[in-house]
Amino acid sequence: GGVAEMVLSISSASLPHAPVPGVAASSLVLTLRDRFVMHNQTRVTLQWRQPTTPHADLPAGGTTPIGWRAPKSDRLLSVRLAGGATHWCEPFSPDAAWEHLLKLRSHAGLDHVYLRVSVVVSGSRSRLVLRHLDGTRHAKPRMPFRLVNDSAALLAIQQRGCPHWDLLGARESMGYAPDSTRLPAVLRIHGTDASAAWQADAERALEGDDKADRDVPFEPRGGGVPGAAARGEALLMGAPCERAGPN
Repeated sequence: GGVAEMVLSISSASLPHAPVPGVAASSLVLTLRDRFVMHNQTRVTLQWRQPTTPHADLPAGGTTPIGWRAPKSDRLLSVRLAGGATHWCEPFSPDAAWEHLLKLRSHAGLDHVYLRVSVVVSGSRSRLVLRHLDGTRHAKPRMPFRLVNDSAALLAIQQRGCPHWDLLGARESMGYAPDSTRLPAVLRIHGTDASAAWQADAERALEGDDKADRDVPFEPRGGGVPGAAARGEALLMGAPCERAGPN
């Protein structure tokens, strides 16, 4: 079974009446609290789970303690919208103070849902606060990165170590957030020309000191009619993945 870690705090409180001779004027107060608590500050019911446990519901505005069923080094959580409207997000760790985006991939080509998770550590206690990443009436939520395909190739993009792929058509761009907060933000990029006869593959970190452009040559896939990308051309992959500015 799970172990709900508790925090025991000791404080002093003054007695409401004058002390009896020989009795201390204050008393010690022992308070027992849950060490890990999750708050759902979104407008919808969420479901949450650990990698080896059944899921549980957490209604909008609700709070739940977390009882761990794994050693401290393996403590991970995943969330999704109730009812299976989205996939589970990639597991994240609640053991450090940080704020990140959680990507809840949607089904049937609908827009993904993004939650902002804040881990607030106060002494021995941790509070996990989940909020929507909201946009405006006229714009979608701003992502931390923007991917720009300024080529004639069709690109498939994947964070290294994650199973999900995103497609980016010729001359298209999109806002992007990595799927996993635990893995390096390194993208695998697969490009193909319109005839699907030529391909290019590369990897690139979203952040870091390497700002140089790189040539990514197309190579024949075997068979097919050479496309325009094969005529001595290559993808020029610029250092960024441009980091988006503040909201």
